[in-house]
Amino acid sequence: MSDARTLVLMTDELLRHILRYLTRDTEVLDQIGMIDRNAIRRCAEVSRAFNDVAIDILWEKMKLLSPLTDLLPSFCCIEQTSVHHELMVVRTGGLIQNSEWTRFQLYARRIRALDYDHSSIFAGRRAAAIHPDVMLAIAQHSAPQAALPRLQNMKSRMVYLTVPYSQLTNLAPTSLRSLSITLDYCEEQPISYLEESWDAVLALLPRCPDLASIHFAASISLDHPEQCLHLVVKGHSPSKLRTLSLRLSNDCAVHFVWDLAPQWFSSLETLKIDTSSLSRNRCQRPLSSIPASSGKFLFLVKKLKLYTSILRAAALLSATTSKTLMSLGLKFRDVRTNADQPLFLDSLATPLQQFSSTLQYLSISLHWEWGRALVETALEPVTPWLGPLLSLHGLVEFNIYAEGMTWILSTTDIWSMARAWPHITWLQVKDSKYELMGMRRDRDLQMTPIPATVLLAFAEHCPNLQYLSLVPLYLAGEGCSVLENWHPSADSVSAPQLRVLVTNILPLIEETPGPERLKTIEPPSQMQPFLNAIFPNAYCVFWAWRSQFVRIQPANQHI
Repeated sequence: MSDARTLVLMTDELLRHILRYLTRDTEVLDQIGMIDRNAIRRCAEVSRAFNDVAIDILWEKMKLLSPLTDLLPSFCCIEQTSVHHELMVVRTGGLIQNSEWTRFQLYARRIRALDYDHSSIFAGRRAAAIHPDVMLAIAQHSAPQAALPRLQNMKSRMVYLTVPYSQLTNLAPTSLRSLSITLDYCEEQPISYLEESWDAVLALLPRCPDLASIHFAASISLDHPEQCLHLVVKGHSPSKLRTLSLRLSNDCAVHFVWDLAPQWFSSLETLKIDTSSLSRNRCQRPLSSIPASSGKFLFLVKKLKLYTSILRAAALLSATTSKTLMSLGLKFRDVRTNADQPLFLDSLATPLQQFSSTLQYLSISLHWEWGRALVETALEPVTPWLGPLLSLHGLVEFNIYAEGMTWILSTTDIWSMARAWPHITWLQVKDSKYELMGMRRDRDLQMTPIPATVLLAFAEHCPNLQYLSLVPLYLAGEGCSVLENWHPSADSVSAPQLRVLVTNILPLIEETPGPERLKTIEPPSQMQPFLNAIFPNAYCVFWAWRSQFVRIQPANQHI
C-alpha cells in the first residue's frame, strides 16, 4: 500500500486527477470567477509533490491578468477617474528585474485558458484593465517567446474600449487554439479602434497555425450613422480554422464571409453570423452575384447559424455548397407583418431543399417588426406558411419561435408535421403570449378547440419522438364524447417513448375560468384514459390561462 501511495505522489497526472475532485462541487461558482480555492491552496502546502500540481490547477484558468502584473513591481494599479472610474494597471517607469521576471514566468507558463471579462465585478469593484503599454512591455521582455507560452484558449470581453484592442493578442503563443474577443459599449470610440482590433485577430493567423476557433463581436454606434465597420480580408488564410463566429451590426459580417477566398473554407465546419443588433446605421451595400469562393463557398460546413435578414440568409444558403450541413439556426428580426410572409416562402424554399437529405437540427426564431400595431388576426393554419420546412424529412430536432404574432395550430397542421418528419425526436412550436393578450383589449379571438385525439398523428408517424411542445395548439378540455368513451383496442397506436408533452387546454364553457384554472399540470379527467393509453410514460403539462383571452366556440362545432 505504501508503494502504491508513493507511486501516486510521483505521478503528476494521477495526482492532478485526484486533486481535481476538490473543485468539482464548485464548478458553477468557477464559471463566474468566485471559486473557493482554499482546498487547493492547502494541498499546495502539503509537500513539494503536491505543490507543483496544485499550483498548476490554480493557475491553469485565469479570469484576471492582475495577479500576473502584481508580480512585477514596475506596474501598479490606479483608478482612472476620467474613464468611467475604472481600475487600470499602468507602468511606473521602472525596469523589470531578472528575479521578478523569473517569478512571473513561473506562473505565466501554467496558464492554459484566459477568460478575461473587463466587466466582471470582483470584491465589489470592476476588474482592472491592463494598459496597452503594460502589455507591450511584457510582450517585448518575453520576446522571442510568448509571455503566456502554454495558453490555448483566450477569451476576452472589453467594455468602454479606450484604445485599439491589439496588445493582448501579442501575449498569445503559437499554440493558441481558440480566440474570442467581444468589444461592447464602444459607441463613443472611433470606428478605427474596432478595425484595428480586427487586424490584430488577422495578425494571429500566420503566427498560430493551430488556431481552430475565432469569435469576434463588436458594437457599432447607434448615434453616428456615418460610421460603418469594414472587415478587410488580408494576409494569411487559416488552414485549421473550424469555427468562425461574427456578431456585428448591419451587413459587414455577411460581406466579409461573402468575400473570403476558398482557402478559408478548407476546414471550416461551423459558421455563425449575427447581424441582429438593433441599429439605425444600416450601411448596407449589395452583395455580388456570386461569392468570391464561388463553388467552394462553405463546402465543408456542418453547422450554420444566420441571425440576419431573410434576403441575406437566402443568399448565403443558396451559395452554400456543403453536402454535410446537419444543423441550421435562423433568426429573423424586423419581419414585416404582411409583405414578408410570401417572401419567406419564396426565398427559402429552394435553398432549404438542397439540404433535405442532410439537415437534422433546425431552429428558427421570427421577430415581427417592432413599432407597428399588434397583428389584428392570428395566423391559422400555419402549415402553408411553413411549407418549405415540410420537405426536410430528415429532421431530428425542430424548434420554432414566433414573436409579434399569434399562431393557431389546426388539425391539418398537426398531421402535416407528423407525416413530414418521421425521424423527429424533439419538436417545439411556440408563439408569443403578449400579442394574444393585446388582441383581447380590442376584441375576442374566435377559436374552435380541437379534440386531443389529434395527437394520434405523432403516435402513428413519429416513433422516435421524445419531447413535444405545441404552445399554439388548443385542445378541447371538456365535453368531448370521443375522450369520455375512449377504450384502446388491439390495433391502437402507442408512443411509450414520449417523455414530455406541453400544450394548451381550452375548457368549453362561456365564462372565464377562475385563477385556480389558469395553470394546471394535471390533464383533465376526461383525457386520462386516452393519455394513459397513447402516451403512458409522458409527463404532461397543460396550460389553461390562454382561455381568458379567446372566445371559445360551442362543443358541437368541433366534435
